[in-house]
Amino acid sequence: MIRNIQSILACVLIGGAAVATLSACGDATERARDAHLVVVTTATSNEPQAAYPAALDRLVTIAAQTGEGSMQILVSRGARVDSVGAPVDLVIRRESGDIENDPAEIATRLPALLNTISSRLSNVASNAPTLDLLAGLNESVRRDAGTIVAMSSGLQTEGLMDFAAIGWDFSNAEEIQKLREGGFLPDLSGRRVFFAGLGRVAGQQPALPEPMIRKLESFWMDLCAAGNADKCEVVDSGEATMPAASTVPAKIVTVPSFALPEFSRDTHQISLDSSALFGPDSAELLPGVIGELNTLARRLTSLGSAVDLTGHTRRVGPAEGARELSTSRAQAVADALVSGGLHRSKIRTVRGVGYDEIITPPNAGPDEMAQANRAVIIEIVR
Repeated sequence: MIRNIQSILACVLIGGAAVATLSACGDATERARDAHLVVVTTATSNEPQAAYPAALDRLVTIAAQTGEGSMQILVSRGARVDSVGAPVDLVIRRESGDIENDPAEIATRLPALLNTISSRLSNVASNAPTLDLLAGLNESVRRDAGTIVAMSSGLQTEGLMDFAAIGWDFSNAEEIQKLREGGFLPDLSGRRVFFAGLGRVAGQQPALPEPMIRKLESFWMDLCAAGNADKCEVVDSGEATMPAASTVPAKIVTVPSFALPEFSRDTHQISLDSSALFGPDSAELLPGVIGELNTLARRLTSLGSAVDLTGHTRRVGPAEGARELSTSRAQAVADALVSGGLHRSKIRTVRGVGYDEIITPPNAGPDEMAQANRAVIIEIVR
């Protein structure tokens, strides 16, 4: 767990001076910001045990150099956020109680401090049925700290940003605006925010494909920027090999998996779920769907009929952008069918309508309507 302390100290030492300062790493305001850290973790049963990010070593080391450093660990338990014990004193002291300023002595004693922090983090368990990183960030800004380290999968399942409810094909800007209007966007002004563990899941939560991990990262980076943070960064979360300390079952976010719809010679229309075919905001087919599309190409070939493909999206984002995305997705499906053996002459038209032509299933509620329009429709021409 412990990294190369001497290399970390290099940025905060001045030549061969006996006294370490932070003047090489910033002015007095930056030193005050560097001194106090908040680590907020969600620690549900659907996340691996919190792995100690390498970036935290560096942050703790720099805080120790200020002679006034402290760290508060918070855990989000659904919408409630609790402190995990008393704040950790990051000041290295001599036996007399005076602040240690000998760089060599600090380097010798830092590993014990880092191990103490790592041990405390590894035992954190939210035992909550939902994950609420937003609540954790909002509570973090109420603490007197200039640096926030968020250790979480980021798979929010509470409040307005519940991924289980809104799905994956949403506009970051639109959802962040809803949070702002609802008073839930954290004010991160003057703070640095580091995210570790985004997209890393465990327990009953299905693993996320890479495009969904990228979507998570982009959302939290955009939210951090919208909160006016001085710095927003996704950092390596380290190796997470231990199961979660939390034992309470937590809410699952569905990860769409593509299954070929049943159809026969009498079928006139096939609806392909685009949320299972593509990553969020993407027209690149997920690797796991190619085999199913190859099967579909063979079955369409056996019918001997021509087909028309139309891409749809649910009502999200600018209309022109929705048309472009739906067109690209329909074309990607068409190209995959040709690669799978369907003769290109059998594809009459490929178009995308975004949300201009809403699909309205009978008696459908908002969620069913949204799902029905996350689709590439194949019309079989008789």
